[in-house]
Amino acid sequence: MPIDLAIRHYVLFCKKIFSDVKKWSNSTGRFKATVFESAMENILQSAKFSEDVLMQENDPPCKSFVVAFPSKNMTPRIFRTYQVGANQGSNCKVVQAARATTAAPDLFKPVSIIFGSGGLNKAEEFVENYINIPGLFYRLSVDQGLQKMPLDDWKKLGDIETHSKTYLGKAKVTDEVDSLVQGLYSPLQKATLKDLCK
Repeated sequence: MPIDLAIRHYVLFCKKIFSDVKKWSNSTGRFKATVFESAMENILQSAKFSEDVLMQENDPPCKSFVVAFPSKNMTPRIFRTYQVGANQGSNCKVVQAARATTAAPDLFKPVSIIFGSGGLNKAEEFVENYINIPGLFYRLSVDQGLQKMPLDDWKKLGDIETHSKTYLGKAKVTDEVDSLVQGLYSPLQKATLKDLCK
């Protein structure tokens, strides 16, 4: 899917899932998980995929993964589009993996996938563990302007775009993006188990 089209789908997706706030519900999450899943299925179908498509493909054109954190054991769960030699993880549906990454209790109810349930994303802990391994971990995060913007505020897309462009225009960030792109095109970064378990 071309980037411009992906962005348009993402905007429509956000509008749909964050416009339907639960009313009179005692369950977790302010928004309906069923609406999220339906909107994800629509995106997949528009890209000529089945709504039941699994994460792992035989020969994916772009290797990618998403990370979710279980609600009880904060060891990250990785959902990959490709095969690895060990610790493969679950080959769940794309919709399930997407739900697992958004199962923050204040937004959507948790989702259960073979090895546990999604929960509040502890991205900062993940960063602390992997940020010092050169060429292995990259995190781009707009540092000014979006701190108080709620995740469900899709109406402020213009503000998000402005702050994101300002962030990406910084020399240090441009260098990080260049390094990331170079890392994607070079041979796989080698990291020892000791590096990953620090």
